[in-house]
Amino acid sequence: MQVSADNYGYAGLREAIERFEHGETLPMNVSEEADAAFMSELERTDPHRYANLIRNMCRAAKAEALRAESQQAAEPETSQRVGRSRKYQTSAARQRAYRRR
Repeated sequence: MQVSADNYGYAGLREAIERFEHGETLPMNVSEEADAAFMSELERTDPHRYANLIRNMCRAAKAEALRAESQQAAEPETSQRVGRSRKYQTSAARQRAYRRR
């Protein structure tokens, strides 16, 4: 697998750290054919490492799905009010309660 030389520079390292902090991944610099060839070779030559790689890929996919699900659940629905809940829904209700005291 070939990696471009600019990925080793300070700017490349800083960009990689910033992307990982925000949960982003780095773009792949490998063709699908080369990736498939590497995976099949790894499966033949080092089954233990291949199994670990597949297990970690499945974990990452599951974690990403859970993260997306939790973000979707955390977003407020459009019908719900956003912000601090109020004791009185309108100013008229607040005035009526004041007069009743």
